Amino acid sequence: MAIKTMTTNSGTGADYSVGWKELVISKAEYGDYNGNRYLDIWFEDYPDNKNCRADEAINTKTKEEFRISNWFRFSQTGIQEVLDDGTGKPIITYDDDASLLAGMPINVYFYEKYSEKDDRNYAQIWREPAPVAGEGEHLTFTEKDVNYWKRSAEGGFKRWKELNGTVTKSNGENASAPPF
Repeated sequence: MAIKTMTTNSGTGADYSVGWKELVISKAEYGDYNGNRYLDIWFEDYPDNKNCRADEAINTKTKEEFRISNWFRFSQTGIQEVLDDGTGKPIITYDDDASLLAGMPINVYFYEKYSEKDDRNYAQIWREPAPVAGEGEHLTFTEKDVNYWKRSAEGGFKRWKELNGTVTKSNGENASAPPF
């Protein structure tokens, strides 16, 4: 008999199953890909390769960016003031410094992304978040609000899948195509 050593994983408690999870943002930073701005977001208890990339999206009617700004709105981060414009649609002034997102809770949706290279599915985080129920300094989100935004994000995911189709795995089954 000999004395031996081994390295073990303690586990992170990270859950990669499909569905909604309330996570805490560990860091976020902006980037640029071919002239298109995006926000990369990382989460506590998950490795650095399990981040979410939210690409900038502009509303064609209002000309306002909405995808990245929803990460600030729904995590109640950087909000300076909320004004009432008289139409029931509040106007939010916020600081978009990505470092402010660290430590903030948010709901994110995990889905399966197929890799042709490895012929397997990986967990991926959808680019549209949902708020966490609670009262903040400037905004309050009820369970009804949270459910509304979850359904909205799921609808966006469904439309993206329909628009981008599916890829076929080597075993003949369909898998979702990557969103970016």
